[in-house]
Amino acid sequence: MHIDIIIPDRNEHELIEMAKRLDWDALCLVYEKRADADHIKGLKSPLPLIFASHIEKNASLRLMRGTGEDRTSLERGGFDLYYGMEETARHDRLHHREGGLNHVLCKLMHKHGIVYGINFDSVLNAEATKRAILIGRMRQNFKLCADADVPIVVASFATTPYQMRTPHDLRATMLSFGMNTAQAKESILHLGIRLANHLK
Repeated sequence: MHIDIIIPDRNEHELIEMAKRLDWDALCLVYEKRADADHIKGLKSPLPLIFASHIEKNASLRLMRGTGEDRTSLERGGFDLYYGMEETARHDRLHHREGGLNHVLCKLMHKHGIVYGINFDSVLNAEATKRAILIGRMRQNFKLCADADVPIVVASFATTPYQMRTPHDLRATMLSFGMNTAQAKESILHLGIRLANHLK
């Protein structure tokens, strides 16, 4: 099952309609508070809708965006998907990318069952130089995650319908970014496996 992560801005109907056209099977909608998400229960959606949040502990999918100072949070666990760490401001070394992950953080992610999330929107909207930097950092993170057996999930994190892509497009893009074939396949399927209980 293919599940995308989106960030609505009072445009749920448009995002849902686009997701249906792009062959997504379900959507995770990110809201900060449960009260903000209550209205999705009344939406007439052809797709299952799942509540995701950065702060609500009872969300079906708990997210954490990287800040560059995340070790303490990773040691505590309590969330499902960690993303955006490659976007934090730092300088890459001559022969080493500062992708925001290292062996220690990846071991903590593996221990707590936390997946590495790829925010496709951050790459899509980056100017050319920054995009190249982000892709280089992601490639390094792919290798670290493979070594530590940390699953990777790619999602659009779209705020508008035109930022969304098909599951096939995301998989193909991840291959072009340097994922191996198994990682690329898992990156569009893992979220569906992880959230299967919320779709019953």
